[in-house]
Amino acid sequence: MSEGKHDEYWFSMAAVVATRATCPRASIGAVLVRFDRVISTGFNGSPPGADHCPNTPEHLAIEHCRVSRHAEDNVLRNALLPAYGATLYVVGPRPVCANCKDKLHQAGVTDIRHHWSVPTLDSVIREVNEWQAVTFPRATPASVVEHLRREVQELVADPNDLSELADVVFLAVGLAYELGVDLKTVVAEKLAINRRRTWMPADEHGVVEHVREAVR
Repeated sequence: MSEGKHDEYWFSMAAVVATRATCPRASIGAVLVRFDRVISTGFNGSPPGADHCPNTPEHLAIEHCRVSRHAEDNVLRNALLPAYGATLYVVGPRPVCANCKDKLHQAGVTDIRHHWSVPTLDSVIREVNEWQAVTFPRATPASVVEHLRREVQELVADPNDLSELADVVFLAVGLAYELGVDLKTVVAEKLAINRRRTWMPADEHGVVEHVREAVR
């Protein structure tokens, strides 16, 4: 695995850790790596035993939360081994603050790597569903399918239009939500079926279809 792939792996792990954040003002995850091994993880949130921060407009509007600890602070507190010489991977909507940098440097962590975000399928599906629930509160499976049909037609007109491709994905995610099914599970189950099928040669349009099983 190249160094770039190592970074990608650790940043992806930090993005997962960020989903555990208990302060709604920001979801930030941190992973401390030494000798190519994780020695600690941390996310921003209240100290153990304290109540989680409220998800209210008043709390979201404050300049600085005085209850939750920063992910970088927690990753040092949670370290199973001395952090000296370790590399810190942080994912979140803000860079590492000066105070946390001082704490990290005092602990011997000078290699600090930050990404604003690392999209994952889970995070994208969650954000799409949250946005669509607000934007299309009256959506039904039938209305989503009709919307999907229209977007597919627009994509057919211009297959290179990535925004139309994204709209099709949005609506597929939305349809799964309206049907109350887990899209990843549905896709995984259908993939297992497709792997067992026999596929015909491509037709004149380059389309490959599976051999239709005889109805018994």
